[in-house]
Amino acid sequence: MAKMRTKLLNCLWSKLHWNQKTIRYLAFITFISCITIDCKNTMPDNDEYAIMNIAFDNIMGHDSAWRELQLLKYLGHFYTPEDSANYANETKNIQRLRDSIKQIVDTSRLYVYINDTLIDVKKDLIQLNSITKDSFALSFPKIDTSFLPLIHSLRDFQYPKNVIKISDLSTTYNYKLESVRKYDRNIKFNIGQVSFSHLSLNSLKTKACIYVEMICGGTCGHGKMYFFERKNRKWLLVGEKSMWVH
Repeated sequence: MAKMRTKLLNCLWSKLHWNQKTIRYLAFITFISCITIDCKNTMPDNDEYAIMNIAFDNIMGHDSAWRELQLLKYLGHFYTPEDSANYANETKNIQRLRDSIKQIVDTSRLYVYINDTLIDVKKDLIQLNSITKDSFALSFPKIDTSFLPLIHSLRDFQYPKNVIKISDLSTTYNYKLESVRKYDRNIKFNIGQVSFSHLSLNSLKTKACIYVEMICGGTCGHGKMYFFERKNRKWLLVGEKSMWVH
C-alpha cells in the first residue's frame, strides 16, 4: 500500500512539474511575442494616413463654417436697401427663406474631392529649393530646426502618381470624401479639392511633416505645411505654417 501511494505521488508530481514547465514556456513565448509586436502599441498600422487625416481636418475645419458659407451663397442676391419702404417686409421674407434653405444645407452632405496624385513640393513651393538652417528659422520661426531634414526629404522626393487610397482617409467632421476623378458639377454642395504631398518621416518615426493644399474655387484656397511629433504612441500636430492664401 505504501509503495502504491509513493508511486501515485511521484506520478502526480511529475505531471505537476511538467505543467509548471509548460506554463513557464508559454509565458516566455507570450512575453517574446509582446516584445516583437508591441502588445501595448496603440499606433495605427499606417502612420501616413493617421497624419493625413489630422491634416485634412485642420485645413478644412469644422463643416458648420462651410454650411454657413453655402447659405450665404444662396441668399447673396437678396438685398433690399434699409431706407426703402419694403425693407421690413423684405427682411421677414428673407429670414423665412433663410430658415428653409438652412434646413436643407444643414442636412446635406458636403463633398470634398481628394486628389490621388501627390503634390510635387519642389515645383509648387520653389522657396524650399534653397532652404538652409538660417532661412528655415526665418521661414518657420516657431518650428524646431530638427524638422529641416524632413523639409529637405519632402522637397527631394521623387513623386509617383495615383498613390493615395481615398478609402483609407477619414474625417471627424461631416464631409463626404470622393476622388477628384468622380467630380460631379451637378452636386450642389461641392466644397473643394484637397491635395497632399509625400509624408516625410525621420528614421525613428517620431517626427513628420506634410504639405497640404485646399482649393475652394478659382481665387479661393490655401496651402499649409504641417509638423507632427509622436508622443505617448500618438501623432500630435505641433506646428503649422501657411505657405500661401488666396
